[in-house]
Amino acid sequence: MRIDNIMFFLIIGGSILSVLIFIRKKDIKKAFFATLLAQTFTWPMGLLFTQLNRIAYPVRLFPKAVSSSFLNGYIMNPIIFAIYYTHFPINLNVIYRCLYTLFISMIPTLIELCENKYTNLIKYKSWHWYYTWLLILITYFILRKYLDWFFKNTSQKGVEKDET
Repeated sequence: MRIDNIMFFLIIGGSILSVLIFIRKKDIKKAFFATLLAQTFTWPMGLLFTQLNRIAYPVRLFPKAVSSSFLNGYIMNPIIFAIYYTHFPINLNVIYRCLYTLFISMIPTLIELCENKYTNLIKYKSWHWYYTWLLILITYFILRKYLDWFFKNTSQKGVEKDET
């Protein structure tokens, strides 16, 4: 079995296992919505940078359908964001929240870096790992702010209380 196929299984298995381990039962709705929202950002960004010829995905899960990575943009990164969001340390001071964000955003960056170095799943053309890291940092910040606003407004209107 090629290293590319092993990496496919590791990403899928790791994503499923991460959801089962890190998403608490009380946070399932928030995690689901966070995953959907993250997919609306990560999937098109992957498509954009592929079309701009910055990144290439020589080996893909759906090679005839799309030129971007389905696993990274639609499964792994959104699930990591959902875990990040549901465990975000709201009550800690700003330094710990920043360190938490910096640490969590490095996880998909390191996975992508390993994919670039050891497999044919991703090849950087005019891209560097720190572009991914900065993009993830900015995306996580924007998505977290939106979700905080969204869940604050829905709880004020009683949506969460009516659903349970």
